[in-house]
Amino acid sequence: MGTPSTTSTGRKTGRWVALAGVENKIIHNLLSDLDRGRLIPVATQPPPAHAPVKAFLAETIAMHARDRWKAWFRGRDVYFAPIHGNLHIGNPIKFPNEPPRLDMRVRRVGEHNPELLG
Repeated sequence: MGTPSTTSTGRKTGRWVALAGVENKIIHNLLSDLDRGRLIPVATQPPPAHAPVKAFLAETIAMHARDRWKAWFRGRDVYFAPIHGNLHIGNPIKFPNEPPRLDMRVRRVGEHNPELLG
């Protein structure tokens, strides 16, 4: 969690959610709201030290249905998005002045080479 990390869970229900956390404030918000502030120092360590936090989140998220989590996360400053089937609709990272845009086009091999190679 202290480094780029994503957790998606839903094995029991088949209805998955994605959590992403890199910023300390996001980690603090999430774990504090889940009454696990004592895990914040562990969560800010690089992998694999934060494995207990990921395990806690997977276990906790699995306890309730995805729709309940959607409601719970609404308005919280945490990177969260539901996953629908094999398609992840939504972006867990929210920027107030830059809404995410999904681009579902299939890219051609080498399509971006001219931009990348100048």
